[in-house]
Amino acid sequence: MNLLAVEYKLAVCALLFAASVSGSLYVRALRADLRAETERLRVASQHVADRDQTIRNLQRDALEKARQQAQLDRATAAAEKTVSMQRQAMREAIHDSPTVHAWADTALPDDVMRLSANPAYTGSADFSAAVPDGHAVRSTGDVTTH
Repeated sequence: MNLLAVEYKLAVCALLFAASVSGSLYVRALRADLRAETERLRVASQHVADRDQTIRNLQRDALEKARQQAQLDRATAAAEKTVSMQRQAMREAIHDSPTVHAWADTALPDDVMRLSANPAYTGSADFSAAVPDGHAVRSTGDVTTH
């Protein structure tokens, strides 16, 4: 064989070897990219699933809060109706009985007037804060201070 043909065959073999090595490296890089993108997809899917779960939880909580609000509204309406009926019954009792009418016209004790002058209380802490130290509320049957 001639030297030129051998060199040509060696060059072709070297070129094919270089192409196969570079192809192999390229496929390896593509597989690494595929693994990285697959992992990114898995993480993104998990984030979407977590977000969807959070949305479902918020929707369930909103429905529960709406149910509780409706229940509170019903209870408040019932309490307002009861209070209105009791006030009407008291008005009727005051106007129907001269004894009760005379009693209703008397002045309230000073302690009751002082407590009535405060805003509505929303709890025992508000009530305690409204009663100044040294001004204890007396019992109705006890004339001495406590």
